[in-house]
Parts: sequence; structure tokens; C-alpha cells
Amino acid sequence: MNTMMGIFTLIFIFTVTPAIGQTVHKCPGPNGKPIYQQTECADATGTDLKIETGKPSTTRKATDAEAEQCLTAIKSIYKYKDPDSLRIEGGAFVNVYPSGRKEILFSMNGKNSYGAYAGAKPAICKYKANGQIEDVQAF
Repeated sequence: MNTMMGIFTLIFIFTVTPAIGQTVHKCPGPNGKPIYQQTECADATGTDLKIETGKPSTTRKATDAEAEQCLTAIKSIYKYKDPDSLRIEGGAFVNVYPSGRKEILFSMNGKNSYGAYAGAKPAICKYKANGQIEDVQAF
């Protein structure tokens, strides 16, 4: 009986537990539209996309340097009326994933054309495992 429970437990773990870091292949399709599939592309064309399906392994308060680096990236990408007035409100937080990828999240506020602060909006910077910025979004 214990052997059957052990086997059942192993089968359950390997079939129900989601995989972290699955690979999806982006292949060129007809009419130039990409096709996303689980198998490799024909003739080794296309690119491999690493899809992280797991939750962050840790969440912590961002250091001042991390938050400032993200805010500087946002200032360089988006065109604000007064970029020097942008400030982080309520603190910044970092999600670190098992692959080493991280996200910095915070609320930022800036002055509008009347010189008043317009209200905090969410912002996020996504970093690759090697530390390079992958994506920046400010809403």
C-alpha cells in the first residue's frame, strides 16, 4: 500500500506541478506572421523564447540605486512635461524569479502642465538574468 501511495505521489508531482522556464519556439510562418509552437522550427530558423511560469522566489524592498536606475530608464524612454519632477511614491519593490530575472515595481508621480502633481501611476522595469533592462513600462 505504501508503495502505491509513493508511486501515486510521484506521478502527481510530475504531472500537476507547473514547469518553470519552459521554452516556446517562435517560427516564421506564412505571410510573415510568426507561429508559436512547442517543437523546434524547421531548418533551425526562428528564435527560442524562455517562458517563466513560476512565482517570484523572493520579493524585497528595492535599494535606492535600483529604484533610481529604473526611474532614469523611464525618463529616457517616455516624454514627460517635466521629467525632473518625477518621483517614486510609497517605495519600490523587487520580485526576483528562480531564473535570476527581476522586476522593479513602484508608483511614480510627476507634474502636469499646470505644475501640479497629477497622481501616482504604476511603473515597472523588467531585467534579464544578466542585469540588462528587458522592458520598461509606465502607465
